[in-house]
Amino acid sequence: MTYVKFSGRYAKQDVRVVDSEFLREAFIEESPIGGEWGDAIVEYEDGENYSRIIVVSHEDLGFYLNYTNHEEVAYLSVWDRSRLSEIVCPDDINISAGLFLPRDKTYEALSLFADNGNLPQNVEWVCEEDMPENGNW
Repeated sequence: MTYVKFSGRYAKQDVRVVDSEFLREAFIEESPIGGEWGDAIVEYEDGENYSRIIVVSHEDLGFYLNYTNHEEVAYLSVWDRSRLSEIVCPDDINISAGLFLPRDKTYEALSLFADNGNLPQNVEWVCEEDMPENGNW
């Protein structure tokens, strides 16, 4: 059985009915950005494959996405490569500013992810080892 689960850090925990309406509300319409849930893990499992995207919200920059699958290789969303050495601290984690995506790109990426659990191809991704030394994720 295939499922997509959303687990927010502070609210919306263990939501198993993750469809386009839920994603639109969480990533496009909620104000402030990240709403009451703050950070989240969105998981996909179909019995054979498992993958997840960690989502971190930032009030001004949007959403950071960190994708991993059964291969355990992490892919990080990239919006602005010129800001990969600039560190911001949403909540309690240091992350490169250039890794945050706007709301609409995040919504589109998570909608694609929810369809099949694959790495969404609507955004640019970078592997951890390709990050600059002074970048953080």
